[in-house]
Amino acid sequence: MTKTICLFSPGMNGQGYYRIPSVVRTRKGTLICAGDERIYSNADNPNRINKVLRRSLDGGQSWGPLLTAVRESGESQNTSSAAIDPALVVNEANGEILMIYCHTPPGIGLYNSIRSVGGLSDGKEIPTSYLMLTKSRDDGLTWTEPVCLNDAVKDPSWGFIGAGPGCGICIRAGKYAGRIVFPIYYSGNIRQPSLMACVIYSDDVGDTWTCGQSVLRYGEDQMTDGVMRSDEMQITECQVVEHGEGILHLYMRNHAACRRIARATSTDGGESWSDFRFLDDMPQPICQLSAIRFRYRDRVCVAIVNPSSETAREHGTVRLSLDDGITFPYSLCFCPGPFLYNASVYLPETEEIGIAYEPTWDSINFVKLKIEDIISKGLDQ
Repeated sequence: MTKTICLFSPGMNGQGYYRIPSVVRTRKGTLICAGDERIYSNADNPNRINKVLRRSLDGGQSWGPLLTAVRESGESQNTSSAAIDPALVVNEANGEILMIYCHTPPGIGLYNSIRSVGGLSDGKEIPTSYLMLTKSRDDGLTWTEPVCLNDAVKDPSWGFIGAGPGCGICIRAGKYAGRIVFPIYYSGNIRQPSLMACVIYSDDVGDTWTCGQSVLRYGEDQMTDGVMRSDEMQITECQVVEHGEGILHLYMRNHAACRRIARATSTDGGESWSDFRFLDDMPQPICQLSAIRFRYRDRVCVAIVNPSSETAREHGTVRLSLDDGITFPYSLCFCPGPFLYNASVYLPETEEIGIAYEPTWDSINFVKLKIEDIISKGLDQ
């Protein structure tokens, strides 16, 4: 394991607090780590939250200055707009970097986003959540004016809609090769709220988007007016990886009592899901996780990084599969203390996994783990 680098820390850039990492490697080999710059507290929205990032040109050894991709406004926590929870993907067709996130008007967050596709009413934004997209065509230096995807992907019965957070993928094989897929989740009612996961996808390099079906579809005996019968039924933040010839696996945060990572499978590019299950050998508190797929030498690998605990956000652990996500025999705890949200990326030049993670509720670190170390040490734990 290389030394740990602090990428974002409280007060950096003269601002507040930093959370929710997303990290990708561009076609030029640049690493980009994006996150939330939370101005008035480390809390979710309502809050003033900007989208910021740092770039590395040397595989994560050093990082450039903080850049702002999306700037929100407001003079206090409850009177500010927000751009919360990033998810990045590199479009393998043209090299563009895409970022989605949730925008909310002043005073609005997960718990009070009304059921609506959104828009303007009397010159003001309708008080709901907006899934936004911005792109970079110059390796992350500048970003386009964000566009709202709600008309294409948000059901009018949803209140909240949010990104991953973490990363999306481009499908590389099979019928849906070239499709860009972002994991998202949404709420059916503000009263619980009741949250469910799905994905959005684009077959035209990110110009237009479609929303797939929910991972689980509850009947009237399990849900009333969007409210689930039990909090344990909620399926929330998620990450997607390709498996085999264009099959998708979705790994999910959930509220089930078993405290395990959940996984579902799609054979139609994210349009629908089946084979929902809890992974018995993957302990997980109620928290986000990351999952990536990559080729290491002659193996197709999947790595999952999460807080490996049933009770607390701690014990940052990487689990490694050398058989394309079928089994995960290697498990290495690299951060035994507090460990919150994270994002991971494969670095082919050095055969390492780079992990951007939260050691606290207000900062983001970066560390690299060699695959050979995960394999050699991961069987001992």
